[in-house]
Amino acid sequence: TITSDDIVAGSYERTYFPARDRRDICLVMVYKDQPVGSPGQTVTIEVRYRGTAQKGPFEQHDLTDFCCHPNQALMSARYLLARRRYTTHACSLNIGRKGAQLKPGDVIAVDLSVTTTEGEGVTDLIYYQVEAVTEEQAGLINLDLVHFPTMTNDAGETVSVISKEIYEAQVSVQ
Repeated sequence: TITSDDIVAGSYERTYFPARDRRDICLVMVYKDQPVGSPGQTVTIEVRYRGTAQKGPFEQHDLTDFCCHPNQALMSARYLLARRRYTTHACSLNIGRKGAQLKPGDVIAVDLSVTTTEGEGVTDLIYYQVEAVTEEQAGLINLDLVHFPTMTNDAGETVSVISKEIYEAQVSVQ
């Protein structure tokens, strides 16, 4: 967890993604189906959240270099749809040497909560995935982070909304 005490003053910046970049779309996934004993063929599927984006907009993803099974193409599409729908912003900040242990792909919490003598104050704890780590000449570590949406499940555990959507979302496949 990174707190406001860890962040270099004036370095924190939060940027929200425009609503047009988060609206529902239809993904056109192109992959190479490789059944046993056959040369394989290029296959295209359309994947969208059920009942949305019937007439687009469309976004194509070419997976032919590495994807050879329809389930892999479908899981990739579910991930892209969920990330687009639920990831709301990115941020960047500088911290001290504590940040040197982080690497791209790590998930961290940034807690900017404020307590006051008058009550609870403001709760602002958000999970982020580390996109880039850059060490500056003065030894400060610059982190580029992307919102990692979470929720509390029935057992009281914090879980990834995107992971949950990959397995449980209602999508249409054509």
